[in-house]
Amino acid sequence: MYQFHDKIDEITNMYIKDYKATDFKILNTMLDEEALKYKLSYGGDNNYKENKLNKEIYSKLGNVILTQLRDYDKEMINISKTSSNVNKISKLSPSKNQFINYNLYSEYHFKNMLNNLRRSLNNSFEQAQAEFEYEQLQAEIEGNDYSL
Repeated sequence: MYQFHDKIDEITNMYIKDYKATDFKILNTMLDEEALKYKLSYGGDNNYKENKLNKEIYSKLGNVILTQLRDYDKEMINISKTSSNVNKISKLSPSKNQFINYNLYSEYHFKNMLNNLRRSLNNSFEQAQAEFEYEQLQAEIEGNDYSL
């Protein structure tokens, strides 16, 4: 799976740029503030922002992409098996109509997969953002607010 890491990151970045640009800017600002609080409290450099982005946001979105692509691949394999079984049963060469129907069916499933992917990425991004906001609120409630 590592060989696909760059492509998955590219898809994730495209999604964030196209659909969540303002939310991502807000999240980056919040992460910068949180990283500054940790730096002032503990001193030295920290990778808080990078860790949150890479280990939580990008990991979750990458897993969503992989899941959707895996489901789409399984569906296309099932479609392919079904169409080959129909051809074996009829013992006829595939007609032009069968080929067109298969292509339309494939296109429909691809568009459906893209919509599911967009919806799943949106849910995962919003969940990660809500978790971060919850952590901030918990820290403030517990009195662990590191502000000056």
